Amino acid sequence: MRLVVLHANVVLLVFSMRALLCAGLDEPRVHSDGPAAHSHTPDSTAPASRNVVAEQRLHAAQQASVSDDWEAVARLYLEAYLRSDGTWPLKYNCLSGFASVLRERHFPINQYYTRVLQQISEESSVPPLHRVQAHFTLGFLSHLAGKETSASTFYRKALTEIREQRENIRTESVTINSRTGFQAIAVQDIFNELEQHAQENLNLLQGISRGVTASSTSDATREL
Repeated sequence: MRLVVLHANVVLLVFSMRALLCAGLDEPRVHSDGPAAHSHTPDSTAPASRNVVAEQRLHAAQQASVSDDWEAVARLYLEAYLRSDGTWPLKYNCLSGFASVLRERHFPINQYYTRVLQQISEESSVPPLHRVQAHFTLGFLSHLAGKETSASTFYRKALTEIREQRENIRTESVTINSRTGFQAIAVQDIFNELEQHAQENLNLLQGISRGVTASSTSDATREL
């Protein structure tokens, strides 16, 4: 059986922390290098903005990818995504990178990561593309784990979201990494590719395709 994989071209990869907190996920803490809280000397250093911290995490993810430390890459991508606000242009890029690393099976996936994806997939305040990415990745991970019923459910949710939101995102774009650097990509184009992969994998689960083997990441499609 050939399982369609979205490739992690991992170099760089709009979800508010308020949405995560409402979903029950604790906000990561940013540790200050300034005086301790009990210090008698006032700290006049302004804390780094959420997006500045996200940029730092993204840069650290780049460095970790050079040394093939994929667990660190996934963690740093996710931290960048969670810490940034909706104005940061690379927010979806980080979610896409995080999801791609998980799909490439570099390490065992922990429950925290799947719980975060589940919360993103169910959060109405995030952009539709983020929910679709979360649905597809949860379907893919369930597919790999042999949980065919769960995988089918997530693939169908991704397809439903795409078809319901297609008209609403017709003029939207996101910035993602490519072989030539960052570029703006129409959300519609990403929807189309995720729709194709979700439908193909769902067809495999339904027994429409037979007699092919699972693909490796070497012949996978580009990160979206």
